[in-house]
Amino acid sequence: MLETERKVLSLPAHNSMARYNEYMWNMILDLIFPPRDEDVLVRSLVPEDIDKMMSPRLVEHTSPATISLLSFKSPHVRALIHECKFHNNKRAAELLSYALHSFVREYMLERVELAGVRMLLAPIPLSLMRYKTRGYNQVANITERVAKSCSLPHRTILAKIKDTKSQVDLNKKDRLRNQQGAFACEKVNKNATYIVVDDVVTTGATMAAAIEALKKAGAKHVVPIALAH
Repeated sequence: MLETERKVLSLPAHNSMARYNEYMWNMILDLIFPPRDEDVLVRSLVPEDIDKMMSPRLVEHTSPATISLLSFKSPHVRALIHECKFHNNKRAAELLSYALHSFVREYMLERVELAGVRMLLAPIPLSLMRYKTRGYNQVANITERVAKSCSLPHRTILAKIKDTKSQVDLNKKDRLRNQQGAFACEKVNKNATYIVVDDVVTTGATMAAAIEALKKAGAKHVVPIALAH
């Protein structure tokens, strides 16, 4: 990753003075507000750690297959996902943005066939009720940042029209049923490539429903990406 790319993501500088100041400030805050264990893990990470943890692979639960960037088995990756999703942790969002930025830039540069093709980043949306409860969409926060750093259009073209149950305690069959018909999609450019992003893919039920909505709207080229699997 080029140094200029690090700067465009607005990640903190990691020289000794900056690290010392950050360390002292966190110590003061920790005395007042004891940190969560996963927050401590997130604080310990720098972009170079993300580079080492990156392990893109295909998850064949969707068609086309979803590209997963990080392993959810890693305690550090779980901490990043949980902190970003449940606590709106800005540092976690920055590091996950770095991972997505690294992959998208490499993906764009390696594929000659994409030269001149319109590409758009689209996050998996939350239902209106879930958004009101949480107050933010953690995936959209990441894709907006990466769209700017990669000079790509960013559009929330999908809408979640079904307030689905939490997937955590559901088996694969129930997850697929739970997400069926969950998304609607606005009119799309049939010649564009849509990079659809979610934070975690497990059975692929959510991503499969999103891909189905995009295809029904006319999308021919969809690249599904999950930050972790």
